[in-house]
Amino acid sequence: MLGTHTGLECYADLGRMLDSEQLGAVVVSTPSKLQADMVKNALQRGPHAFRKRSFMLDAPDGERLIALAEANSPATQVG
Repeated sequence: MLGTHTGLECYADLGRMLDSEQLGAVVVSTPSKLQADMVKNALQRGPHAFRKRSFMLDAPDGERLIALAEANSPATQVG
């Protein structure tokens, strides 16, 4: 619906969007239980990642994402 009425390119697959677009940053604002994989996919491909909720529901997921961000140098932030 958004693509039809705005002309924006819309994706149902995050990985395909990250591979197809030149993004400087992504905002992940899905339910918390879905965010770890989405943030990981973004950080692996280079854009900065901003999360809209608490950092992670699972501490090991958070530690892995921090290490990934430090290794790839994008900024990551929780709002």
